[in-house]
Amino acid sequence: MPKFCQMNFYWLSIATFVVWPTVFCRNVPVQENGDVCSNDVDEASILQIQNGSNVATVLLHAKEVCVKGSSGCWESLSMYRIQMWHKVMADKPQWMPRSVFNHHDDAIGEVVCRGGNELVLFYRHIFKAAGHGVFANLKKIGKNTSISVNSPEICSSFDLGNPNHVHFTFAREPISRFAAAYAEIEHRVDIGEPWLVYKKMKLILAKHPRGSVKRAEAFFSEFLRSGIFGDGHVKPQSEYLGHIKDCDIPMHFIGAVENMSADWSRMLEHYNCQQDAYDDHEGLHPNDERDKNALVKAINTSSAHSFIDTQASVDIATQRLKDMDMASMETMLQSEPTMLLRLCWIYLPDFVIFEYDLPAACKEDKTLAAIVQQTQK
Repeated sequence: MPKFCQMNFYWLSIATFVVWPTVFCRNVPVQENGDVCSNDVDEASILQIQNGSNVATVLLHAKEVCVKGSSGCWESLSMYRIQMWHKVMADKPQWMPRSVFNHHDDAIGEVVCRGGNELVLFYRHIFKAAGHGVFANLKKIGKNTSISVNSPEICSSFDLGNPNHVHFTFAREPISRFAAAYAEIEHRVDIGEPWLVYKKMKLILAKHPRGSVKRAEAFFSEFLRSGIFGDGHVKPQSEYLGHIKDCDIPMHFIGAVENMSADWSRMLEHYNCQQDAYDDHEGLHPNDERDKNALVKAINTSSAHSFIDTQASVDIATQRLKDMDMASMETMLQSEPTMLLRLCWIYLPDFVIFEYDLPAACKEDKTLAAIVQQTQK
């Protein structure tokens, strides 16, 4: 008989501050292998099975290994993408989950708490999830904060045996983040950033006037084809978790952008660190208001993670252009519900791992809704 893994608790915050097991087996039968739990399903079987139950198993396993910082994170996410891609396109996926071990946008902040306690906060920056705000607040409360830290430096500095070393990140409602990413990439194309991805996107998007639904559709088609050439703004947030080059560092705390101030305080309070409250104005540009209401009307989400109140990281684009880009994406998703459904399938690991509610239109897909329900058991 398969055993259920023994759980060692540590803290994670996903919108509401919840205690999760270090190993995310969540009542899935597993076999014990030392102190590591692994699903009793081999890779070949998983890839051959196309029913919702086994998709849920793959997603639960991804949640386990990604939050633990395991090298198995991208393998599990790849299994899921191969398994579900027929729901998105007839062709095989041309872009797969991959490591972010060359990531150079993390941060380390040494925080002296009132009362003398000291923490070292290691921040994994997920693009389009309040990164500028976190950077600024780390600088505000830290005596020595390093921004644009590369992954090897995180590995060499983090001490798994030190309870005052805290690895954390913030996640964002996936559809809202995608819309914000579209506006961000449009802006980067507009200002002529020299990266090859934006030069390619300029050629693709130039076929249609900016602000048009056709242009948003062209962007979405390229996203399905190439993942916008691996651009980090549209990269699923779950792919920012998992193994860092040369080391496995578990995620101790995951907060929700939509509950930024409260989750920031909960993280510090849990580690007995009295410090200044999160400053919503730190790191924000003045043109963020539109982003706070991204796609509320378009996707009609009932999620408790209401992004009406989000303190999301801002788009650098001007308010006028941002309004135009966001409106075109909203219109496209409203008029083409199959596009939104495809997006939900691609970002399903994010919905499951970070526990965001599916948009109402995606819940109408019985298979998709059943998979999510099974991951919540």
